[in-house]
Amino acid sequence: MSDPIVPASEPTPPPAYAAASAPASDKKGLSIASLVLGILGLLGSWVAFGGLLGLVAIILGAIGVKKEPTGKGMSITGIVLGALSLVGAIIALIVIIVAGTFFISFANEIIQQCGSAGGEVVNGQIVCH
Repeated sequence: MSDPIVPASEPTPPPAYAAASAPASDKKGLSIASLVLGILGLLGSWVAFGGLLGLVAIILGAIGVKKEPTGKGMSITGIVLGALSLVGAIIALIVIIVAGTFFISFANEIIQQCGSAGGEVVNGQIVCH
């Protein structure tokens, strides 16, 4: 008898491997936002919005320290920059108030001396028109 011809079978597929899972992402969104807002707040601390950005940077940084341990350094930097911008904005506000008060008192002095005609300061002296 002759050997039966065995038909060629299809190659067997390679063994199935488990799908690679995505690496655990290091969430640093709050930390990055705190850092960016702290920088912007420091740059804008001479106007009112710098203080507001600094305040938000402090809040986001505090939350980021607790929720994002991998971004702790950025969160702390954001808190420090936010605090500096808040202090800078307060100092700028005080300077604006003092300068405005001085200007208003000086303008009132000119009005008292010159009346509605107005006047100007020449060599440190008020000259009425």
